[in-house]
Amino acid sequence: MNKQEYLIITFHSLDDAMDLDAKQTSSMKGRLIPKPSVIDAGCGMCFSCQNKDMEKWKIFLKENQIHYEKIVKVVF
Repeated sequence: MNKQEYLIITFHSLDDAMDLDAKQTSSMKGRLIPKPSVIDAGCGMCFSCQNKDMEKWKIFLKENQIHYEKIVKVVF
């Protein structure tokens, strides 16, 4: 089985997760997924994306006033 690395963005609330889902663009896109068990507690949803450039995501989130908890890389 081929495993891939993803960037996971976690949130304090479902509203924040849905805010990112609504504001994603063609260059900054992903999808909402249930938070994997390897990541700590908080909102039960997270945003998964294959663009692994953390700094680019931090800038995008700040510019779009999207509140997030943390950004981590995971492999599954």
